Amino acid sequence: MTKRYRSVGDLTVVYLLICFNLVCPVVRLSFQFANYAAFAFAQLIPFRIIHLAGMRSGWHRWRALVIGVLLAPLALSMGCGAAACAALAVPADPSFERRQSVPTDYGVVAVYRTNGGAMTSFGIVVRQECRVLPGLWLVRPIANEYPADEAIVDWQKPGSVRISFKDNREKQPVTHAITFRLRHFCWGNII
Repeated sequence: MTKRYRSVGDLTVVYLLICFNLVCPVVRLSFQFANYAAFAFAQLIPFRIIHLAGMRSGWHRWRALVIGVLLAPLALSMGCGAAACAALAVPADPSFERRQSVPTDYGVVAVYRTNGGAMTSFGIVVRQECRVLPGLWLVRPIANEYPADEAIVDWQKPGSVRISFKDNREKQPVTHAITFRLRHFCWGNII
């Protein structure tokens, strides 16, 4: 099989990995605008697959065309949504705001507050992050809590953190804490 025929399969795998990264974040860029813009740009991949179908013949053409046509509606809707989020994220994205960073020997433990708008409560997302290159981070979600207004991360014994979530909506604030072990997939406390 020649390289030009494998490129449709390679593009399909890359596209599916990018979509999986949306649901279960593993790789992120430093700025939320860049994440939205990169994801919106990646939604052009199914249309490139359709374009490649025109250069094929026989069953390779039909395979590429079917893959492209099946992925195109999804790509169109997600691309429009990502482009809108990118436009709204300038100069800052209030829907996913970094509140605290705790450097550890296992990377950075970062606390983000989510804000879905007037009809939703705040939520908290805690992630273990490691800088691979300037602007490129490996990410591992540790915990999330909804509803919650704030979280405090305390460095415990080596390799673990204690996260205290607090929800101020009630008359008596609700607080609970959980301890998590960090994974050593990062290289030091680079911020």
